[in-house]
Amino acid sequence: MSHEPIDASVTREELHTRQITLQGWKRSDGLYEIEARLVDTKPFEFRPVSGDRVIGAREPIHDMGVRIVYDDTMTVRDVKAVGNALPYGECVKGPATLKSLIGLSMTKGWTAETRKRLAGAASCVHLAGLMTPMAAAAFQTMVVLRIERGEGGHGHKPNVDSCIAYSRHGELMRTRYPAFYIAKADTG
Repeated sequence: MSHEPIDASVTREELHTRQITLQGWKRSDGLYEIEARLVDTKPFEFRPVSGDRVIGAREPIHDMGVRIVYDDTMTVRDVKAVGNALPYGECVKGPATLKSLIGLSMTKGWTAETRKRLAGAASCVHLAGLMTPMAAAAFQTMVVLRIERGEGGHGHKPNVDSCIAYSRHGELMRTRYPAFYIAKADTG
């Protein structure tokens, strides 16, 4: 995304930057990994609410990573999380809470179940917040492999109405998935 403001008539001052990076991998043992890294910085010195230390300008307040190992069915086989930079002493307990996700499927119900298992004081809000985009990136990681295996082509059932592109009334449905296309009724 551009660094230009949406409204150029308004000046702005940077106060915070959060960078989230997600990467998907195929492993030599037949499993897959999705990795996420979250880094929060400020352009000035910052003292967290605890007040016990000062974090320098552009130094990470949070620098956290999560690796989820999963199989062809999108079932979580292992989770490892680390906190390289954390604002409070109690934060070191957060990564271990993600082990509760082992055995879950990153398909339907993933977001609701991870929110339930990692809610509030049961985990770290920053790590828990990575779970939905990690599942989406894990799915995207598998797309190429599924296409190579002949899955996910014209014959598969699309996720109808999951987004604007997959609208049952849209051009994608009309041209690629005509069996699921429904012409929009003329309301005029």
